[in-house]
Amino acid sequence: MLRTVVTLALSFLIAPVALAERITVDPPMKLVTFRSDRSEVSGQLVAYDEQSFDVTSAKGETKTVRWDELDAKSVLQVHTRLFTKATGEQWLALGEQLLTFRDGKAPAEKAFATAIKLNPSLKAQADSARQRAAAAAATPAPVETPTEPERPTRRRGRETELEPAPTTMESEPDPGSPAASGAGPQNVGQVQADFWGPQPEGAQATAVGKLKAFAAETKQRVNHDIVPYETKYFLLYSDLKGREAQRWQAELDRMYARLSELFAIPKGENIWRGKALVFIFSQERDYMKFCQTMHGAMLEGSAGVCYQMGDGYVHIAFYRQPDERTFAHVLVHESVHGFLHRYKSPARIPTWANEGLAEVIAYELIPERGKQQQLMRFARDQIRNRGSLGDGFFSEDHIEAWQYPVAQTLCEFMIRENMKGYVNFINGIKDGMKWEQSLEQKYGAPRERLVPAYAESLGVKPQQLQGQ
Repeated sequence: MLRTVVTLALSFLIAPVALAERITVDPPMKLVTFRSDRSEVSGQLVAYDEQSFDVTSAKGETKTVRWDELDAKSVLQVHTRLFTKATGEQWLALGEQLLTFRDGKAPAEKAFATAIKLNPSLKAQADSARQRAAAAAATPAPVETPTEPERPTRRRGRETELEPAPTTMESEPDPGSPAASGAGPQNVGQVQADFWGPQPEGAQATAVGKLKAFAAETKQRVNHDIVPYETKYFLLYSDLKGREAQRWQAELDRMYARLSELFAIPKGENIWRGKALVFIFSQERDYMKFCQTMHGAMLEGSAGVCYQMGDGYVHIAFYRQPDERTFAHVLVHESVHGFLHRYKSPARIPTWANEGLAEVIAYELIPERGKQQQLMRFARDQIRNRGSLGDGFFSEDHIEAWQYPVAQTLCEFMIRENMKGYVNFINGIKDGMKWEQSLEQKYGAPRERLVPAYAESLGVKPQQLQGQ
């Protein structure tokens, strides 16, 4: 994690009036972030005002970037590093501004939480800001006539995004892991540990019956055309043609066999509560309808999701993306999350390790020529440019899209160097150890040793790391 300390009196979002002059950042702050179109912004942040900021490259070239070119999460991340001595009022103002972004609700909540922690009396003002934002969102925006020709677009989930501009990385552009279009594991309900481990006689048959009842309700409320396909470990419901549905059914069984081998699960043992319930819809609209109708969730922009229930059940849903390889990757990736949820105990694997293993298995079962080398180069260049594995890599509940290749290659490094230790590391967490403790005692290398060794395996020298 970058530790540059910048003492600032103001930030662009906290001034009560517009800044007449740009504020100089002294010393300059090393910055790597991304615009909303996923093009990279990197260099030294040297100055800013409430509208934009200046970044100087290694060649001494200075570019001005508007804050509204970034998404809300990136704006929050930059300010988290700038706000080393910010007041609660400053964090409140940041949260209010983030609410004006299309994707700003979650980042704004983080800013509000920090504001209230610093000054509890600001809670009422944060509530008022939320109410104003909700009222504004409920007011239809005026329709504007485009004044410029439309740029080519691409589909990703439910949204239409601009084609990304070229990045300034030394290697290829962000490989954009297909798994980044997944919603990430969704934890639902209070954990009931009794539903892990050996179950009473007949309990599995009862559980399968409840899953089939849920699927029947889904058929009535979401899509009348879904039909069942059943294996020893999975209940698959899909409106795809039979031959294709059976193909994905076989892919799920292959994933289960590979993870059972890795974690030495006895052949034929079923770790699911009943079975894993999987839905594959041919249309994105039905996938979205399923998420909203059956789970009360709006997962815009996602292509797949794994619902991890506190009572031990696992529901996994997808829509059939046009690109076959991308869909297969997401299918395996999300299903690995479900497996890890059910393995041994309800103890949660930290996000970086969970996403890392899901990517390893997905790329192993759905290989792509030359992709591994591209991912390693991408991870190397990102770590070298940032001086770390990225802010929040080890601590956040969700990692950034660019961090998926980092998580994957770190996991591959751990398995390659000490496979038995890696399995022991996962087992230690599942047995109740904190992941840091399990990493040191079960894997045999604390984070302080693991990160430099991993980075060096990619070609990043230890002195290029600025702490993690």
